[in-house]
Formats: sequence, C-alpha cells, structure tokens
Amino acid sequence: MNLEPLPLRTILRRGLLGLPEGWLYLPREDKHWTLDTLGYIVGVNNEDEFKNLHHPSTNAFISTVELSTVEGIASGAVHLDKDPSDDLLFEAFVYYYRNDAFLPEIGYVDPFEQLQQRADREFLGRLGDERADVRCQTEGCAHGAIQSSALCKKHHFEMIKKRPYPFDC
Repeated sequence: MNLEPLPLRTILRRGLLGLPEGWLYLPREDKHWTLDTLGYIVGVNNEDEFKNLHHPSTNAFISTVELSTVEGIASGAVHLDKDPSDDLLFEAFVYYYRNDAFLPEIGYVDPFEQLQQRADREFLGRLGDERADVRCQTEGCAHGAIQSSALCKKHHFEMIKKRPYPFDC
C-alpha cells in the first residue's frame, strides 16, 4: 500500500467503497481538521513503515479510528442521506470521533455542547469589548486587547479555559 497523504474528504469517500484493515492517522490537532486535512490510510501491514516515516516522538500524527469504523461512519451517513455530501461525511466523522457514537441526525447538536456554547458566550460577554488602542500581545494577532488583559477575547479565552476558542473569529 502506498503511504501518500490524502485529503480527509477522499478518505471518507473511500469509506463508502471499502477500505483495507488498518487505521486512519490524522494530524494531532483535531480542532483544526477540515475536509482538506491530509491524513493517512495505514493498513495493518504498513504500520511499521508509517512509524518509520513519522516517528511517534514527533507527535505529529495520531491514530484516530480503525478504517472499518470509517466505513461504518460513511454507511451511517448514507442512512441519513442516500447520496451524502462531503460535508455530511465530515460531520459524521467528527461526531463519531468526539462522541464514540454515530451521528443520529444531520445537524445534530449534543445538549451538553449547547450548554457549553451558551456558557462560553456568557463568559465572552463578560470580558467586554476589545480596545482599539491596545493590540493583543499574541504574535500575529491584529485584534485589540480586552480591558485588564494583554490579550484579545479569543486568546484570553484559550489561556483561561485551556482549550481552543470554539467560535469563528
């Protein structure tokens, strides 16, 4: 098997047709996966070859799910829509990865996630406005810092909550 990186959209589409026995490897940063994220289909006979190419000490890639699970995720998406779009396949994959369960319906939002989003929005609302005259101290950030902080809302949130900012900027 060829160990060339493939866009996640291609891997998920291949899940509709069948995949070898093995694992799906993706970059460690799951919050930043997209349909264009490059990943690897690693068959059971290629695990050593993959590990030689991407030494585990680099922590660049993680084993996410078995390839048979990718097939199950794709099959579940077909039950929701006979001709699932790339976006639906991705939604089903992310839902499975986060919840260890198949997507129950298109656009499903877990009640806990809804509560978390509401709490996050309330927290951000209490931070106040970003100042136009004081820039965020995070390198490359063009936003203004909030009152009583050297950071903008996004970077202050990530520092305090110890997790990625959950909203689009």
